[in-house]
Amino acid sequence: MIFTSAFSQSLAAFVAQNMGAGELKRAKKAWAYGTAIACAGGLVMLVLMFIFGQHFCGLFSNDPEVIRLSFDFTKAYAVDTVFSAAMFCTCGYLNGCGKTNITLAQCMIGVVVRIPLAYLLMNAGGGSMFITGLCIPASTLAQLIFLLIYMSISDKKMKQSLS
Repeated sequence: MIFTSAFSQSLAAFVAQNMGAGELKRAKKAWAYGTAIACAGGLVMLVLMFIFGQHFCGLFSNDPEVIRLSFDFTKAYAVDTVFSAAMFCTCGYLNGCGKTNITLAQCMIGVVVRIPLAYLLMNAGGGSMFITGLCIPASTLAQLIFLLIYMSISDKKMKQSLS
């Protein structure tokens, strides 16, 4: 999360500077490149956690059952590293555009989706940590879809007003 948070904060500052200078295309290009780089980093973490996750989990406990359960959860959470990278970069872009109310709405969507979904998946998955843990990437994906829809609508409106 520190990696993606750094991208979000960097993009917010860079985008705000470029929006102030009227460089809308450069701001959008920064978002695209930042998102691609952050998602690549997230993908590396996903692979590392799927391959070596048991070893990382073993750093915190010697109990084989704890390691097994935490590894199951870690695999589900690892899927989120790619989605959260894209979501955080998109939030950084929108914050840089001054659209903080949209990123607040996105956070609320995350809560509304994640908590009930965790409960449903816990029951449907028979208590499986992997199944229950999928509520995290599902919630992040819902937030990302909301942000991308907003950006698409916002971009269309901006293009119409400039023409």
